Amino acid sequence: MNKLISLKLFLFLLIIPLTNFGQNSDIDEWRELIKSTNFHKITIKEDGVYKITYDQLKVTGFPIANIEMNDLRLFRRGVEIAIKIDDFDNDNIFDPEDFFIFYGEKNNSLGDHDLFNDGEHNINPYVSFFTDKSAYFLNHKNVNSFTPPKRINNSNYNSNGLVDEVNYFAKKLILFRGDDVNYSVGSYAKGLGSNSERTVFSSLFNEERGWTSFNYQWLKTETVFDINLDGIDRTSNEDIILKTRFKSHIYFDNKIEYKYGKDTNNLTTLGTEVVPSYGASKLLTHNLPITTISSQGNLILSAHDLNSGNLPTQTNQFGVVYFDILYPKRLDFNNQQDQIMYWLGKSAKKIKVDNYNSQIIFLDITDPYNAIELEVTNSCAVLPPVNSNNERKVIYSSSFNYPLETHVAHFESFEGTNETDFLLISHQLTQQSYGSFNNVAQAYADYRSSESGGEQIVYHADIDALINTFSFGDFSSLAVKKAIDELSRKKLKYVLLLGKGLQEDEHHKKNQLQGIDNLIPSYGYPCTDQGYVFNLVDKPTVSIGRISATSASKAGAYLSKLIEFENMDFRNASKRKALHLSGGSDINQINQFSAINDSYKDILENSLLAGSVTHLKKVDDGTYIGTFDKSSFASHLNNGVGVISYFGHSAPSTTGLLLGYPDNKTNNYNNTVYPFMVMLGCSVGNVFISHDDVLGERWVNSEKNGAIGFWGSTSLITVYDAETIGDQFYTLAYNKYVGKPIGDVIVALQNQLIDQNSSPNIIKALQNFTLVGDPALSIGIEKSDYWIDDVTYTTYGTTDKLHHSQDSTKFTIQYGNDGIIWDNEDREIVINIERKYPSGIISETSMYAILKDTTTSGKVDIMVHYSDLDSALGGGENILTFTIGNQLSNDNKTINTMDEYDFNNNTKTLSLFYHFDPYKAGDGEDITSISNNILDISVSPNPASNTLSIQRLASKFKSLRIIGVNGTLYQEENISLLNDVRLNISNLKNGLYIIHLIGDNENKIVKLIKN
Repeated sequence: MNKLISLKLFLFLLIIPLTNFGQNSDIDEWRELIKSTNFHKITIKEDGVYKITYDQLKVTGFPIANIEMNDLRLFRRGVEIAIKIDDFDNDNIFDPEDFFIFYGEKNNSLGDHDLFNDGEHNINPYVSFFTDKSAYFLNHKNVNSFTPPKRINNSNYNSNGLVDEVNYFAKKLILFRGDDVNYSVGSYAKGLGSNSERTVFSSLFNEERGWTSFNYQWLKTETVFDINLDGIDRTSNEDIILKTRFKSHIYFDNKIEYKYGKDTNNLTTLGTEVVPSYGASKLLTHNLPITTISSQGNLILSAHDLNSGNLPTQTNQFGVVYFDILYPKRLDFNNQQDQIMYWLGKSAKKIKVDNYNSQIIFLDITDPYNAIELEVTNSCAVLPPVNSNNERKVIYSSSFNYPLETHVAHFESFEGTNETDFLLISHQLTQQSYGSFNNVAQAYADYRSSESGGEQIVYHADIDALINTFSFGDFSSLAVKKAIDELSRKKLKYVLLLGKGLQEDEHHKKNQLQGIDNLIPSYGYPCTDQGYVFNLVDKPTVSIGRISATSASKAGAYLSKLIEFENMDFRNASKRKALHLSGGSDINQINQFSAINDSYKDILENSLLAGSVTHLKKVDDGTYIGTFDKSSFASHLNNGVGVISYFGHSAPSTTGLLLGYPDNKTNNYNNTVYPFMVMLGCSVGNVFISHDDVLGERWVNSEKNGAIGFWGSTSLITVYDAETIGDQFYTLAYNKYVGKPIGDVIVALQNQLIDQNSSPNIIKALQNFTLVGDPALSIGIEKSDYWIDDVTYTTYGTTDKLHHSQDSTKFTIQYGNDGIIWDNEDREIVINIERKYPSGIISETSMYAILKDTTTSGKVDIMVHYSDLDSALGGGENILTFTIGNQLSNDNKTINTMDEYDFNNNTKTLSLFYHFDPYKAGDGEDITSISNNILDISVSPNPASNTLSIQRLASKFKSLRIIGVNGTLYQEENISLLNDVRLNISNLKNGLYIIHLIGDNENKIVKLIKN
């Protein structure tokens, strides 16, 4: 017989409605209910009758001594279910010998409905995306005074006139989830493929999706399923009832021919079904004659795509969603084994129960929320008639099941979250102590709330409490999704998941027994966290990251690095350095990928950060792997870099350069500056797998070295899409969003590309990118920090001394910037010189330079040409102040409107002595060379002895000063609105003076000789 050949999936599957598998309460009703009382959570994993005892509840802290048994209520998915109480002495007190029972079912996909835009797309009703475990909640208070507690009622329908049933229907479910020993190659389907190569898939729940079979070998022959129907009654007159669905995994329609029979050489065609590209078939139901079965009870089913192409990747690219088989089986209770039985039809059924005793439970579980006990009288029980033709389900149980665990249930209220902008979700394993942190998760929340951590308004949620609140206790992405949805309608900006998650096809496989827990669920498949926030509204507004840690020690190691990183001096030169790595499988790819990284180099070097780039390339040595200088990589890493950008082939555990892991000491990665890693390759961002060699996880979690963040795709990605995303990252991260949190950069990048390029490929590639790290982390420098350091001067003439009457002086100014470049339209900065004479008067001479700001440091020469007033007033000790800023005022002064780290280093002050001779310029020009003939103002007499008359002022001036040539102020008068002024100068000593007339828009100087 042929073994199952499962069919490889590349696509999202969507879900069909579930009408017979349970109920869901409205989540808001459930949240209202849990506010008013306490609950204990009971977890099970198999269908069966469960017994809850006194001892089980007592050890969990259930207040068993203070309750009345009649008050007990049990809930599943927010809906109360029926229980049966066994109160041994009928005293309504839960005594040690008392217990209650209920019928419980393992989890199915009903709880996954709300993940979809359309619940009809949930095509597999039997299998949850996440877990078989289902949660029940026990309450001991009267949560609903209007309805009595729900109990399992008895049915004693009269059997008169009924004939004993000989057969019942058994159910055989063939599911392709990867954990069935006979059908172990099932897989969870990817989403909608948006290109013919099927390298880009949606991670969102927008189309049909679910678990199906998987043609992993690209076989061209028909897929054959050999199914044994254990205990089938081949003498029965009943047909076998087969239900199935198919799912397309390719960009063209499948035309699926499916057959049945006793053996592979004698198959009969059941039908031919056209399944639209990436879609799912309708539910297909067939009645098969009992003669179809072999003497060993085997049924052969096969399927083949008649539209298969010539290439292996075009062959049989469809999946079987499930086989649901009802087949007749003879009633037999002699061995008292637990059985689940089905009957069809509306009429009553008389069931003969041999060897019945009081320990046997016989329940009608057609409605699992309202089980009915079938009373056995004279070894017979009757299944009452019904009004519908639904499958009627009965359980015969001679033993009890016990829950996996029972404990106090906790919930999240989300009260006081109107201002919350940072949501931290943690798991109990990351809430333990590590180092100086008593509770790593709480320490993380406290740090983010602190001034040094950004003063975020943090809500810290426990994942188990979220699951209890938003997904009725069942482990599911829905809990995280609904929590984010609610807070995103307020002020939420950042989400951090503090715990590892696994992709769905990993979480269900039994061969994944490596002790790695799925602490906080991932979203969609290809697996990503981005799906949680990508379609909250029309465009992304919330950013999300994950610390993929399975313990408090790993989470604490990252928190320690984060605190160190964010409190690092902004002047650390490594923040400006980038290390670009290029791979490729041949010389053409090496050149292509290197050119792409060089284009990123141009962006960074001409950005506001004015960064520097080192580019390390793979060397083509004729092999596929090629060679790469890891020692050079280690050297640059250890010397400190702010960002590492990789472009090339990759996988979740490695890159084409075989970089290895920082926690492997043989690599000599001893960096103490933690770079942010932009990884532009296939699947390199997938940290959702269950083995230890996960590249992004180990680089981020590595203690005291490694990376501060890791951003990459969890799925396949085209070169064009990777290049486009990388280009936008560099453009935004180091210009408009330089110094902003990395989450802001990612959100801006997503919106930019959605606006510019709405192709399905780009959008789906964006969905697949996942951030390993904190979204509130800033990897760059946010502000400017300009400074002036050294100033030298050069004189012109016969002496190297500064002289009050020199024509000009050249000042050479050393300036720099430890922050980002000032981002104005022209990227200009201004350096201005202010000169203060010995008298305290400020020179009116314009002395400045306007510079194109494209570098982090430099020198500039400013040539200062002096005025007559400078010559007249500048002799002696002058104070020169050199200021760097971003604007020039109307009067040619520097204005600084930048947001800088430190304004104290924007100025440099020098005290310079300008030599002079009051009369004959021993070391310079004679000041008497200043001519008064150019003035239209009359000063007489000049020379003067006692009285001085100044005429024709025309009311232009407000004040008048008489200043000595050494800069001393001797006399100052208010002459506002005067046309003529008379001054008494008899107290002045004989000598040379300057008269300085000061107005709003005009200044004048006049030489005066006193004799």
